[in-house]
Amino acid sequence: MGSSNFNLQQSINHYIHLIQIQGSITGSDAAELTAHLYDATDALKQQGLSEEEAFTIACKRMGNEVILAEEYSKVNTSVHTNKVWAYLFIGFNLLYALPSIFLSIIALLYHLVYKNFNTSLTGVCIITAFHLVFTAFVWYIVKNKKEISGFIEKQVKQNNLRFVCISFIPFLLNAIPFRYFSKIEQSVALRYPVYAFNSSISEFSFYIAIMSIIAGTLSLIFSINKTENLTISTLFQKPSVSFLFSFGVVIELFAASTRSIRIDNIAGSAIVFGLVYMAASFLIAFYNKKDSIRKYLAISMLFGLLMETGVGFIADTERGDTYYTVYFVSAMILGIIIGSYLAIKLRDQNALSKPEVS
Repeated sequence: MGSSNFNLQQSINHYIHLIQIQGSITGSDAAELTAHLYDATDALKQQGLSEEEAFTIACKRMGNEVILAEEYSKVNTSVHTNKVWAYLFIGFNLLYALPSIFLSIIALLYHLVYKNFNTSLTGVCIITAFHLVFTAFVWYIVKNKKEISGFIEKQVKQNNLRFVCISFIPFLLNAIPFRYFSKIEQSVALRYPVYAFNSSISEFSFYIAIMSIIAGTLSLIFSINKTENLTISTLFQKPSVSFLFSFGVVIELFAASTRSIRIDNIAGSAIVFGLVYMAASFLIAFYNKKDSIRKYLAISMLFGLLMETGVGFIADTERGDTYYTVYFVSAMILGIIIGSYLAIKLRDQNALSKPEVS
């Protein structure tokens, strides 16, 4: 006996939707399946079955949704081809147009803040806050990449033409001239946090935002072949050589950007520099076995060591009376040693604190 709240139309629509989201049937196929389900359900109802029982048997006779979708995909090969082209259009429109629009908006923000507040504390606070919010937004996207990609995939499967057309909107907006100021003025405004605001805080937060884009992009790239959700452990456990080298480049760029923090004492500046490498070595050592840590650290820190010794030596030679390279290289090596030591100790303590399973 069927339930009193059973709705045949909703049940049929749900059944058809389960096949549609596989992206393998056309509109005419969906209409044909819908008509067939109505006819089969009516025929079974005439045999004395309830509407819900008749619908259930009709669905079983028609077949499993996944199997039906696979069969339709063999016939409707163009559906899969069209979906691939939809992704290509969407990717091109979003990756080409959105960054350009976003950079224009950022340039306008820098320009307006500088115009209205100049180098005052208010202006510096606004710019710094924006950089921090932007950094959080980047990592929010990275963390929720599964949900975002699922949303895009769902839209493409339901109505790929509509979503492709929507994706052209940023592309068309990008073609509209940015009337407030010229492209040359925009490029100048984008450098305001470094050259105009005269604040180490706004400049360093600017570098943090840039590094977040680079690091977030690398996280997405190197997690493509990972079946698990994107977490710190999935990135750093048994990392590839290419990931370690890329990670080392990002760490060196970020560590070098700490020099924008105006610390009068060279030793203090070197300590801040070393803290970045300490955090990096901690991540690598914490998520890997002891016998692999040295190799991973050597690969990831090689770029930074070469850059600091080579470029630093040239800079000291040109200045003629400084030995800054010794401070920064020493801080780097010491930070790597301390970071790996703390990671191993903390991991061993966590292992001991876990109760044994009998």
